[in-house]
Amino acid sequence: MKLQQLKYLLAIVDNGLNITAAADRLYTSQPGVSKQLKLLEEELGLQLFTRKGKSLHHVTRAGEQVLKRARMIMSEVDEIRCLAADFYQEEEGTLTVAATNTQARYVLPNIIRELRTLYPNVSLNLHQGTSEQIADLITRDQVDFAIASGGDELFGDLLRLPGYHWDRTVLVPNDHDLTKLNREVTLYDLAQ
Repeated sequence: MKLQQLKYLLAIVDNGLNITAAADRLYTSQPGVSKQLKLLEEELGLQLFTRKGKSLHHVTRAGEQVLKRARMIMSEVDEIRCLAADFYQEEEGTLTVAATNTQARYVLPNIIRELRTLYPNVSLNLHQGTSEQIADLITRDQVDFAIASGGDELFGDLLRLPGYHWDRTVLVPNDHDLTKLNREVTLYDLAQ
């Protein structure tokens, strides 16, 4: 068993059992991820996922247990890397971030590019998921920080630091009825 196989396993689950998405996130090929998953299952003698055709359908009961241990192992590996980096250079280490798919796709790419330019020796692990999944990751101390959107109902026990404001704009032709309103447009106005 290799750490890479555990990393691939976690990426598959964190990307909704989508091997192609996991491969993209890991900057590797889909066949390579599939092969490593197959080798891991063969070595363990366990089926970690139920399948429908070539697609992964569900995590098996055995798979859930393996995933739990794999997360703990990879978390410890990250801790060891951070510990080692602290002994050599402050600008080295691993940064583990969770973000919603929208944030990861549209907001973070330029920031990640700049981070890699400024800190080439910092390894970045990005976990994508729903706001609920991200809240769970931060609560279980699986990530250094998270970037999400959502209300207090999701993040009530967590410290929320505002990062930026998203401007939303409604576009209409100049002669549209909404242009006659002398106030902000509401969802009710849009529904009319």
